[in-house]
Parts: sequence; structure tokens; C-alpha cells
Amino acid sequence: SELRAHGDERLESVSFRYRGRRERLETELLLVHFGVIPATQLTQVAGCRHDWDAGQQCWRPRLDAWGQTSVAGILVAGDIMLDRYWSGGTSRISPEAPVPVVKVNEREERVGGAANVALNIAALGAQVSLSGIVGRDEPAETLDKLLLASDIRSQLLRRDDCTTITKLRVLSRHQQLIRLDFEDHSQISGATELTEQTIAGFEGVDVLVLSDYNKGSLNAVHEIISAARAAKLPVLVDPKGDDFAKYRGATLLTPNLGEFEAVVGHCADDNELVAKGEALRAKLELEA
Repeated sequence: SELRAHGDERLESVSFRYRGRRERLETELLLVHFGVIPATQLTQVAGCRHDWDAGQQCWRPRLDAWGQTSVAGILVAGDIMLDRYWSGGTSRISPEAPVPVVKVNEREERVGGAANVALNIAALGAQVSLSGIVGRDEPAETLDKLLLASDIRSQLLRRDDCTTITKLRVLSRHQQLIRLDFEDHSQISGATELTEQTIAGFEGVDVLVLSDYNKGSLNAVHEIISAARAAKLPVLVDPKGDDFAKYRGATLLTPNLGEFEAVVGHCADDNELVAKGEALRAKLELEA
């Protein structure tokens, strides 16, 4: 077994591994005496907000008197990527071409795209599930490990005809020298299956977050939004592209200024920006 504390001066939560799955217990104060309190009795500790489900052999958030949990359940769906960083010193120019030679001595891997959105939400304490399309390759296995270590429930759709989107950055002396992108937009082939999987995963979800990087995973995003609103789920969308009509009916759209002006045109001042924003909100039936 593995127990890991989250927090600085006091033990605010515990992550542990049970039968190969990482579970997380968040508590106000959880005192764990190794070997004294069995895993199945941890709920007896004051402050614990999870209960052991003996039938399903997993931990579930404890419900209040109204059958609700204080921990929000968030489902993130969208384009998933793996970000890789290779770093090292540079002391000479290659004799083969006028480029620096980097002697790599450090490698780092991070979740990217929609997976990074899920990571940030999980850091706020929510229970997060992640749906997206990956290949049957080594980057997908790396993503799985990173998500597991971050207490994110991975619902990755693996397909033989897809390649996991990977971005490799080479750095030296705190500067990025080059970025190599490994992608072929093959995620489009799995968009329909991902849509079905996402809709099927609505049970127990409080909010749906759609992270669109225009890589093809959310090619049928309008169907997901329609199903979510029918299920009374708020839908938050981080959009991409110059056509926001596909996001009609979402609860909230979060374009940056460049993405917004690519759709509505240049805004000369704040008044015009607000006016065009309100017009777009009304046109797409958004709440914000």
C-alpha cells in the first residue's frame, strides 16, 4: 500500500493505492497510524468525508442529509496531449548545420490540452474524470501514469487508428530552441465514439467542461452540449476556431480576446467589445 499526504503543516488529505487504483481521501484532519487502522476502517476517523463501498470495493464521497456530496464531480472532455520537455547545456554549434547542439540531461513530462484543464481542476479539490482520444502507444501509457498520479479518473479512448498528440520542446539556458509536434488529426475518426462515451458518463457529474483545441476530438461537440443541457448539466466550453455556432446552448464560453475577435471582428473599445459579446451570447443562447 502507499499513503501520501497532501498539504503543508497539517495532513489535509491522503492518497493511497488499493488493488492498483489510486484513491484519495480529503479530510479536515486525518491521523493515520500505519498498521493500526485498517484501510476499510479509515471512515471511523473524525473528519473523513468518504465511505468504503464494500460491494464495489472503492471509496465514495459521503453524502449529506439531502443525499448530496460537498465534493464537485467534474467531467472534462476534449483534445488530450502529452507535453515533453528536454533540457540541457549548449556549448557548441553542430558541424552538420548552423544549429546548437544540446546535451540533454533532464527530461520532464506533463499532461497537456484538456488533460491540463483536468489537472488544474483536480488541484482545486474536485473529483475529476477525463475523456479524450489517444492511440495505443507509449505516450498514451505515459499520460495514464501522470493522470493516475494526479488523482484524475482516466477514461481515455484508445484507438489503433489514432496517434497520441505529443509536443516535444527542447530547451537550453532557459530558452526554448524548438518545438516538435507529433500529430495527424486522426482523432477525428474517434469523435463519434468519444461523444457516445462522454454522454454515457454523465451520471454523478455536476459540471461538464469541454476543452477544444480543434484537433478533432470534439468534432460532434454540439451533440454533447445538447445531451448535457437535456440532463440539466452546466456546460463550460473553452472554444477554438472561427465558428462558435457549434457551441450553441452552452452555459459559458471562455474565448480569449484573439479568439473572440476572430469571430465577431475587431473591437475598437470596451463598449464595442461588450456589445458584440452580448450579441454573440444572445445569438448562441449562452448564459455567459
